Amino acid sequence: MKNFLYPLLFILIFTSCGSDSVDFQLNLEEGKEYFQTTSMKAIVDQNIEGYPMKTILTVEGTMSFLVLKIEGDNYLIEAKYKHLRMTTENPQGSISFDSKSKDEDDIFSRIFKSMIDQPFELLLRKIAI
Repeated sequence: MKNFLYPLLFILIFTSCGSDSVDFQLNLEEGKEYFQTTSMKAIVDQNIEGYPMKTILTVEGTMSFLVLKIEGDNYLIEAKYKHLRMTTENPQGSISFDSKSKDEDDIFSRIFKSMIDQPFELLLRKIAI
């Protein structure tokens, strides 16, 4: 019983000792433009009819966010994609699509390119719920 009480007492003491609370929130300025670059990598291991198949999917992108208006705890944002790229690798080979591609026969890159600098609006709260 003693062995159980000591860790519990330790946790209670250190969780209640003078820690300041922190509010995580956005602190954006009206009229200012912010940029975010994101990279995501997914590795999918699967077995298809007894054959192992490993696929690696990488998606990268850059977006701009222009603060149009601040209304109380909300931000009205104009968002735009600035760059998009996706790569898929598997045993059959790899394929890549990029909004910066000049290849007019690459339909997916052309789709990505058509999304670049097309504005859409977002309404964001300062504090996540």
